Amino acid sequence: MTAQLDPARPDAGDVQAAARLVARFHELEADRAAIVDEQTTIKSQLRALLGQGRHDVGTGHVTVAAPRRTFDPLVALSVIPPHVLPSVVTTVVDRQLAQRMLTPEQYAACQVSAPGAEPVVRIA
Repeated sequence: MTAQLDPARPDAGDVQAAARLVARFHELEADRAAIVDEQTTIKSQLRALLGQGRHDVGTGHVTVAAPRRTFDPLVALSVIPPHVLPSVVTTVVDRQLAQRMLTPEQYAACQVSAPGAEPVVRIA
């Protein structure tokens, strides 16, 4: 049972209870950081071990997906053929117009991953 703090009259018991709660909170934060670090390491190892795709492993499955890619208008300017450019340029290269006007290969060449992005690992 945790002590209830009365903000109207903090006495020594309330302060001690608060100190215990704060100390426990910090312990949990440290535990969480260690858990997250270990989970990150496990995901990195699974990414290297399994490669992209869905893998049935033990009692569950692991999916390793490619990093998210986004359309980059600046990259698109160097990819889009000059005769198509006027059709897809507004004040910036319009992602939806470019997707409709370009071949899938050209559109894919316009996409970039976020800096430092790694394949996504899902564990179920």
